[in-house]
Amino acid sequence: MKNIKEIKKHLGIGNRDIADAFGYSNETGYNNGKNGKVRLERGLEWFFSIVERGQKEKKRVPILLTSSQFAKAYCLFLFCE
Repeated sequence: MKNIKEIKKHLGIGNRDIADAFGYSNETGYNNGKNGKVRLERGLEWFFSIVERGQKEKKRVPILLTSSQFAKAYCLFLFCE
């Protein structure tokens, strides 16, 4: 599984892009979030590994998400296009 630095490099995104995708008012809010940043980055690492695995296997990987999780994941997906 890629770590968050590798994912950001692969996608060409930075903390500002992640902050925007998750509704932070600015990058500073994202960086200074107590445990929020760590949890978000772990979630992004997990999500990216699922997408990457599906691409390698050339099949869709079912993911159970709540509607708000889906919205956030879709916003992040748009950065991949």
